[in-house]
Order: sequence, then C-alpha cells, then structure tokens
Amino acid sequence: MGNARYPLDGQELTQEGVLSKLYEPDRDLRQRAAESVTGVLREELPILTFVFNTLAADKASDDRLRKYFYLVSSRNLSNEVSDEVV
Repeated sequence: MGNARYPLDGQELTQEGVLSKLYEPDRDLRQRAAESVTGVLREELPILTFVFNTLAADKASDDRLRKYFYLVSSRNLSNEVSDEVV
C-alpha cells in the first residue's frame, strides 16, 4: 500500500497526504478525501482480502500449535494477564 496513490482534486497523493485531508476544516474536502481513500481501497479489495485472510490463517495456525484456547490468549500472555481476567 506504500505505492498506492490517491487522486484528489487533480493531484495524486500518498496515503499520508490524503489521510491528512480528513482533518481539514472544509467539509467538502474531507468528503472528497474519504471518497478517494474508499475508491483506491475498493480497487485493491481482492488483494487486501487475500493478505488479511493469510495473516488470520497464520495466526490461527500459531495459536493452535501453541495450544492457546482463546483468540486473544497470546496477547494476554504478553500483557502478563490471564484469560480469565480479560
């Protein structure tokens, strides 16, 4: 996604550039920036879905091999808190 460019008002902005426009006082500019982000992400949806599903499957595999009972058990362990407390 670092290579992605977001069209906005005749310019091609980086992700950082277009996301910064979401904090502008001009409501119409914020709307156009949000639509630009949505449009680019929608075009990349199949790839992003594949990456997300691969990461989720990798975590599930790790959790299964380590015999974690809950999805958040690894996070709880690193935070030094028990699953029951959470």
